[in-house]
Amino acid sequence: MIQILLVDDERFSLKGMQNMIPWERWNCTVAAVANNAAKALEIVNSQRIDIIFTDIKMPEMDGLQLIENVQKINKAIKFVIVSGYGEFDYAQKAIRFGVKNYLLKPVGISEIEEVLLHLTEGIFPKPNDADKSAAELSVVIDDYVADVLKAVTQKNWNSIGQILLELFKEISEQGGTLEQSREFAIRLLSSLIKNEIIFSNEDTLLLAGKIGSAESQSTIYTILKEQILLTQNQGAETISNKMNLHIQKILIYLLTHYKDNQLTLKWLSEHLVFVKSDYLGKLFQQETGKSFAAYLAEFRVARACEFLKNNASIPIYDLSEKVGYADNVSYFIRQFKKIKGLTPAEYASSSVVE
Repeated sequence: MIQILLVDDERFSLKGMQNMIPWERWNCTVAAVANNAAKALEIVNSQRIDIIFTDIKMPEMDGLQLIENVQKINKAIKFVIVSGYGEFDYAQKAIRFGVKNYLLKPVGISEIEEVLLHLTEGIFPKPNDADKSAAELSVVIDDYVADVLKAVTQKNWNSIGQILLELFKEISEQGGTLEQSREFAIRLLSSLIKNEIIFSNEDTLLLAGKIGSAESQSTIYTILKEQILLTQNQGAETISNKMNLHIQKILIYLLTHYKDNQLTLKWLSEHLVFVKSDYLGKLFQQETGKSFAAYLAEFRVARACEFLKNNASIPIYDLSEKVGYADNVSYFIRQFKKIKGLTPAEYASSSVVE
């Protein structure tokens, strides 16, 4: 198992990192935690550590000093900086120590898993890829195709990375090789082209070749994720034709109008799709599995989380206005807590978020 050391002077951050990440699925285990750099150095001197996740700002010895001292002991140890908003200058300084992975709090689980996908490949050698095919594994690629189709249809872009991570985790858990990962990725790509989620053109025809020559799972992951996310800008044509046209139109409209105050089911029925609101409500529930009000609230809160992730210190009034709650900040806070289980301020200060 790959040995992980977590270093942070905030107890809440350590607990979040330790308990919320499925470390074992990446052949990792949290071997130790430390609430200061001095203790971390003691751990490095006394036991094997492969990867260190460390905060930057800590008393007495900061994260950069920790990295410098650890590299004097063992240059093979890899680092991931996890730090707060406004501390990017520290990350820039870390470049001279060869640190390439920087995560900004609050950190998404999928972000950490992307880093693990990249880092864990180089620590232990993969089995020989020769003469092995994807048919030897029990991975059901059609399930992942269905998940991607659903995510794109519902414009749930945040879940795309997690779906792909699940695919590569399952391949790795079954002892899959890089060649098998390439085969599954090409099959997924072919199915998405067949379902018109990705359109076949000169660029996409080259993707299979890029995947086929990729030297790591993380490279394949990046190729697929970037290509699927391009559909955000390709309009209604990329939405699955299995969804009702009225609902397709509404979901596309939401992308750029989610903060409009007049965005109600009644307004949409009278100004966008021109059907009775009662019928539209039933249709929306049938197609998405949620009421329009619930879907809109979740959509807005998801956008609020994205704003918080880019700027954890954004004023609450500005944040509520950005996501469609300009006239009712208290209602926005209640909706946010109902959906996320935290207030916007608590979410912004937490270290690990979904």
